[in-house]
Amino acid sequence: MYQVQIYVQNEEPAAAIGKSLWVDTNDYSTYDKLEISSDTTLEASGAEYVKVTGTTTITLFAASGNTGVIRNIVNAGTGLVTIDGNDAETIGGALTLLLYPGEGVLIICDGTGWDVI
Repeated sequence: MYQVQIYVQNEEPAAAIGKSLWVDTNDYSTYDKLEISSDTTLEASGAEYVKVTGTTTITLFAASGNTGVIRNIVNAGTGLVTIDGNDAETIGGALTLLLYPGEGVLIICDGTGWDVI
């Protein structure tokens, strides 16, 4: 007979017994959301889903040390959204990326810049 414990938390349990189940509540299955309407610099520890409602420029944080960080940016307004790399880091090979009304982009940091998924 096995003893099983179930953990539902955002950190891996430190003293879990063998054959325990851990449900990670801090993963990408649910996104933290941020709504912005003016020029903003994103943070590496910030929201994964960014809803933009104004003509604005979003500056990405430094790619170095942030490999695998994902951002889903959506232009939910009527203006133009400019996404700008940090210190000339590229986004899909370009220094800036434009999002027209209704457009969105999913980007992932590769440690030196941003790839468009």
